[in-house]
Parts: sequence; structure tokens; C-alpha cells
Amino acid sequence: MTWILLDHRFLLHRPDYPHPERPERLVAIEDALKESGALDRFTPLKPHAATDEELMLAHSESHLNIVKAASESAPTMLDPDTYVSKGSLDAARVAAGGLVEAVSSVCSTKDPNEVRALCLVRPPGHHATYDRPMGFCLFNNVAIGARFALRNLNLDKVAIVDLDVHHGNGTQDIFWGDPAVLFASLHQMPLYPGSGYPDERGAGDSGHILNIPLESGTGDSAYLDLFHEHVVPAIEAHRPELILVSLGLDGLDDDPLATLALTQNAFVEAIGKLMELAGEFCYGRLIVTLEGGYDLDAISAAIVAISQKLLR
Repeated sequence: MTWILLDHRFLLHRPDYPHPERPERLVAIEDALKESGALDRFTPLKPHAATDEELMLAHSESHLNIVKAASESAPTMLDPDTYVSKGSLDAARVAAGGLVEAVSSVCSTKDPNEVRALCLVRPPGHHATYDRPMGFCLFNNVAIGARFALRNLNLDKVAIVDLDVHHGNGTQDIFWGDPAVLFASLHQMPLYPGSGYPDERGAGDSGHILNIPLESGTGDSAYLDLFHEHVVPAIEAHRPELILVSLGLDGLDDDPLATLALTQNAFVEAIGKLMELAGEFCYGRLIVTLEGGYDLDAISAAIVAISQKLLR
């Protein structure tokens, strides 16, 4: 079986003005999964609300206090892009706790059919740095999950592959000095947040940070060529015990916030290859967690297609 994490508490994070990161994203995805029949083939994974201790696996106490204070005065803005509503802290805790739950589940089982998970969480997380929420993101869900695996489950190496069209600057920041985590990101440049150059390789030029900038208009063929040329050998060299995927679908051709020209096939193929690598190095352990993607029809169709791959 393949786990799915989908919780209606994520809908509590709700803007009070038109914003691309809105609850309707998950509503549309859930509706599409139900209509396709895929939802019934997953096994539900119940998330918990992350504790302060779990959040501080990847964040400073001051970061946590910023979000708490904003929640108490909500609705408010942390920056021009990042809103906090009355329910945002609750939703963000569940998103982060969901990654902890997914990591714990896939790493504790001996059943090879229980080692994959699809985490449909919001708010997204990959822009949140060690001490700063930003870019629609409050807590870095995937980083919290990775740190939990390393510190609480005694894994030695983890890989995070970021497929969002925007560079995962927060994840890079958190693991900049930690070679136990391979961080590989394919992202459009120039684009928010302005980081992600190839010479950003980790502390001491260690090479555990891999950035692959993409030009506007990049399509499936060029994208997958770069994925196979750079990401695959990096994972083979790192030999992780768990692969986490920050799945942003804002690289799809219809997305309003970027200008790549990808179809869902690019993401399906990339995730299929990551499943193969997980089988080779990680006992099959693969967790895919939602980041960006703002065209409702496009992201819904892509999640259905990706689900079919994960359920095989």
C-alpha cells in the first residue's frame, strides 16, 4: 500500500484577499483523486500537530515565536507574499507533523509495500529558512521530516529533491552545513527568491548542495535530460536511506507564477526514476510532499497522474 496524507485542517490556512496559495488548491486535488478512483487505493495517514520541539528540529526558537505572534494578531502579513490567518498556525503544525508521521511510518515498516507516501499538505514549506518564514511558507515541512529521520530514527543519509519551479532556498539554508543531506533543486532562473546558482554547493564547497537553474520555456525533454544528467548520479553517489521530494507543480505550462513549459509527464517520469533509486538504495523509502503549483486544473491532473505512478 501507499500512504496518503490529506487533512481538512490544512484548509484553516486561508487568506482574506485573493492569493494564489489558497485552500481551493487542496479541494481541487482531493476532488480529482476521488473522481479518478485513486484516493480509495491509498491508505490514509493521520497527521499530528507538530510540537515545538519537532518544529525546532529545523527552525530557531525565534522563528517559531514569529509565527506564533503573527497568529495571535492574524490576519496579518509576514512579508508581501506570506499571510497568516487565524488558523494558519494550526494548519502549519499539522503539515509539519504530517511529514514527521510519514517519515516515521515509511522508515519503521518491514513491508516493501508500505514505504511510499504522498503528503498533500499546506502551507508549503521549502522557502522557510532556519529563522525566517517567507515565500508563502511558515515552517519547512520537508526539512523537519529529514531532520527527524536523521536525529530520531538514526538514519545516516537523506536526499531531498526539490522539483518546485522556485528554488528551495529555505531547505538549502537549513542543510547548508550538513553533508548528511543531499539537496538537489531544479528551478527557473531568474525567479523568486533569487538564489540557487550552481556555485552554491554547501559549506566549504562540499558539493552536497546541487542547483540546476532552468531557462524560461524549458520543456520536458530538456528538463528530464538535466534531471538524469545531474540529479540521478548525485543520488547514486550519496546513497541515501530515504528520499524526500518537494513537489512543486508550478513548473507546469499553465501556472500563473512561472514560465516553464512542462507537462505532467516530466514529473511522472522524474518521480518514477526516484522510485527506482529508492528501491536501489533506500528499501523503497520515498516521500513526496506538495509545495507550489497554482493552476487548479493543471495541478489536480498532475497529482492524479503522479498518484497512479506511486500506487504501482
